[in-house]
Amino acid sequence: MATKEVFSAPYLLQEGLYEDEFSRLLNKSQGSAVKDLTQGITIDLEEKSKENGRVCPVLKLATPEDAELLVNICKEVYNGTYPYKEYEDSHYIKHAIESHDYFFIKFEYRGEVVGSFKFILDFQSKSGYSGGFMIRKKYQKKIDVVKAIMASYIIMFSHFKNAILVWYCENRTAHSTSQYMTSKCGIHTIAIFPNKDIFFDKVESDVLGIIYDRAALSKLRCQETPCLIEEAMYPFLYSKGLYPLGEVDVADPEVFLDTGRISGLENNLVISISRDKYDYRHITYCLQDSNSYFTFLYTPSLSNIEKVSYQIETLEELFVFATRLKMHLQELSIRYCEVFISAYKPEHQKIFRDFGFLPRGYVPSWKYNPSTRKFEDYIVFNCFKGELGNMELLPEGYELLDLLGVLDNSLINK
Repeated sequence: MATKEVFSAPYLLQEGLYEDEFSRLLNKSQGSAVKDLTQGITIDLEEKSKENGRVCPVLKLATPEDAELLVNICKEVYNGTYPYKEYEDSHYIKHAIESHDYFFIKFEYRGEVVGSFKFILDFQSKSGYSGGFMIRKKYQKKIDVVKAIMASYIIMFSHFKNAILVWYCENRTAHSTSQYMTSKCGIHTIAIFPNKDIFFDKVESDVLGIIYDRAALSKLRCQETPCLIEEAMYPFLYSKGLYPLGEVDVADPEVFLDTGRISGLENNLVISISRDKYDYRHITYCLQDSNSYFTFLYTPSLSNIEKVSYQIETLEELFVFATRLKMHLQELSIRYCEVFISAYKPEHQKIFRDFGFLPRGYVPSWKYNPSTRKFEDYIVFNCFKGELGNMELLPEGYELLDLLGVLDNSLINK
């Protein structure tokens, strides 16, 4: 039963943001079966919205048998141009649902499935991603999309209240609708991804939205004081305006590199590339006789690089990896690249800054460290090419944009 006592409200909701609306919807969902998601659920919040007359749909959990239906909705909504082609593959969707890490909520109206919303959960990192909100075209003026979003989050937050403590999404900036919908659930803009995506065959920017269970920002947050280069202070000050982050140290570390060692490492660099059926390229840099690595995902259809992960023993190794990454950006004509860098390693921050990456978001409690059982803060560093289109943002997004404009006028002089 989704009562307020059962529902572990994320931090901002407990501070009062949208609490009345969420409480009302939670009360509406009382008596709904949410304890066993694998058996399917139905939540009917109300018949109609008093504000706009639009209908709040019935929500049910999709099953593997719904895979083809979900694919058809995606193809219809995006006219077959959805950039992530695995979601146009019913076999992929079927296996994803069967994995129990992917949850697709389908929206029904008068017995017909009119849309869907997906959640991808990483139980080891205690984080959940939401995205792919879709409503079929002929129902886009009939369905109350805000309530559909809110009801979806109620289901997921309540069921996974102890397992998932950080929820995030990437919202388009071509229009502010998706940002507004998620903001009604207490999700805040925390970082900007310029020119990261392509939708309807047009380059677009995204924003990273995030919401926390209170524990992730308090007792489970790393107690080490973050240490930032000066440029990273701008996004930090923005995030501190949203969350109780405490103080940080500011540093301009001297990065002494052994050029002879760098030359030797370059000779020992090994690059491996694997390609899957959807044309994603998984690229890894390794060093002979070393456990150090640098890995990332390259998506040719989007001309972007993301999901960077690395482990190093020396700064020379990181310099060699970053040098090779920069070469890859040029060779592959990459339009956008992002790296999440630890807020406790100013030398790493400085190296990437010197390679042309700028901090565009301070994300507290971004990664869960299983060895320490604490969440650690990270900074989004990214670089991009091309002219920025107009970005529609919520007021807080414009506030972040103004702060980042101190570093990079190309973000605001459009």
